[in-house]
Amino acid sequence: MKPRDMAKFGYLFLNKGYWEGEEVVPESWVSRSTKKHTYAEGWAAPGYGYQWWATEYGYYASGMGEQNIMVIPESDMVIVTSGKYNEYNRVYNRVYTLLSHIRNAVKDDQAIEENLQASRELEERINDIKNPQPQEVISLPQKAAQISGNFYRLELNDLGIEGIRLDFEDESTAYLRLIGPSIDDDVIPWIPDDVIEIGLDGIYRKTEITTEYRAYLHDLNVDVVAAKGEWSGENTFNLEFREMGNFKYNFSLMFFDNKLTGTLDTAPLNISEFLTGEVEN
Repeated sequence: MKPRDMAKFGYLFLNKGYWEGEEVVPESWVSRSTKKHTYAEGWAAPGYGYQWWATEYGYYASGMGEQNIMVIPESDMVIVTSGKYNEYNRVYNRVYTLLSHIRNAVKDDQAIEENLQASRELEERINDIKNPQPQEVISLPQKAAQISGNFYRLELNDLGIEGIRLDFEDESTAYLRLIGPSIDDDVIPWIPDDVIEIGLDGIYRKTEITTEYRAYLHDLNVDVVAAKGEWSGENTFNLEFREMGNFKYNFSLMFFDNKLTGTLDTAPLNISEFLTGEVEN
């Protein structure tokens, strides 16, 4: 769910279940679900309703990676955030604190005057984020050419990754292939048996998935994956692989002779796995 869709969901509840004059969710359910029905010990919010955290002046829904919908009825306000903070308990408590700060910051129920200069600066900043400029890649280390095209068979690991291959086409682009079990094996369904393009110039490269991994992504409303990477030193390649709108996987891979060692960290699940393997001839 994208932030704008999250905001629509919050707006629906702010308006007691009505959308453009039509009742979509029963008003009685909106009222009941956003009230405290139980106390969650150890959490900052006063209580929990039906999928909503209840506070003294509003309510909020909080998901993985700091995806939040906050509603303050008295201020006619819906606030949506998205992020990548991954410590669940601290995330929920931070949301309650943020909600309190926003509510206390409201000084008037009237819209503030338009600030054209600030609006232009905001648009420029958003455009810079949406359209990042490629970074100059002076040259790839010698190791890139040595490992390019090699298939590394990995030792048994909890994530079910059986092999990795990297191909360095030029100084700005590389390709990744992960080999893993079939989705039917019910081990780890996200491993794509696809060729994933990697940006080496600081820019994500997007890849549309065509294999059985596509069905798994479709269930998550994910259309593409994206990846970028960089060398840190002569032997270490760092790779960031994203299911857009879902999980992020950070690989740190070290290559010595015919061997590979490294780690794979998964956000926002905070799963870390040690990987080791060697070239398969």
